[in-house]
Amino acid sequence: MITVVVVTFNSERYIADCLDGLLATAGDRSDVTMVVVDNASRDGTVEIVRRYPAFELVVSPTNAGYSSGIAAGYDHRPADILVVLNPDLRVSEGWLEEFVGPLADPSVGATTGRLLLASDPSLINALGQDIHWSGLGFNRRMWKPAAEQPSENHEVDGVHGAAFAVRGSLWEKAEPVLRPSFLYHEDVELSWLVRLAGYRIVCTPAATLVHDYVLDMTPRKFREIETNRVRFMLTVLRPWTLLALLPVLLAVEGLMLLYGLVKGPSYLVGKVGSLASILTRPGRIMAARRDAEGLRAVGDWQVLRRLTPLLALDQLLKVSRPTRREGGFS
Repeated sequence: MITVVVVTFNSERYIADCLDGLLATAGDRSDVTMVVVDNASRDGTVEIVRRYPAFELVVSPTNAGYSSGIAAGYDHRPADILVVLNPDLRVSEGWLEEFVGPLADPSVGATTGRLLLASDPSLINALGQDIHWSGLGFNRRMWKPAAEQPSENHEVDGVHGAAFAVRGSLWEKAEPVLRPSFLYHEDVELSWLVRLAGYRIVCTPAATLVHDYVLDMTPRKFREIETNRVRFMLTVLRPWTLLALLPVLLAVEGLMLLYGLVKGPSYLVGKVGSLASILTRPGRIMAARRDAEGLRAVGDWQVLRRLTPLLALDQLLKVSRPTRREGGFS
């Protein structure tokens, strides 16, 4: 069985197109349950979703975050395979079959598709993620011509949070570790945990989705990413690995502090605040460490050797000017 979960928050601008596409491509499958989890939208999202009886609607009284929204959808309809989609996506014919196909291989724990930019569908938004040793995640092949990218299935560092599939049993083990992340970075964390459990991650370019995506940064987003990134590294890496990686981790901390300084006071305050929030909650990290160790099947270095020591400087430079957008999740 497959459960498809779409998490919404003030998504009235996108949700009808997303649901129409899902109905057209997967609505007649008896092995698929489609669930929309609304995180306390203040616009007309819920009213629009109610017009689609094929979708089971879970309405959260509060906005508990993206990971919690996914968990609510999965808990509502547990399944062998969990598929997660952003509401600002448009799917293509055959996407679901391509998405879940590689999971027939017992060595594959998660898959991710080919995301194209809605502003120019000839360009890539992401073919999964490149994940740096420090926990920074980057859109893989972003802005590259789609026609020049691999068309066959291939292994990648990580899934993209806008569109991925994961084994239900693996999600159940990973979800407690993801729980502290309100928004952003959960895809990096899930990908790392999938690899820690001994599985591979596969990108399926034939599963094509168009994503209304803008690479941006705001003070709040910066703080959320940095809080989650540093907390997760302290959660998932064993002490001797942290010690060995200390030069890399300290260099990235310096880079993030410099970024905050260049961007302005609100960003610098956000970075410092992220560190303060982590240092004042050691109990949360220790609890998450126990959960992470519970799913561990390989050592840290077996995970790290599949990740990248390189930073995507083009994407770091792009977010030098903050932009804002309402609704959806990036």
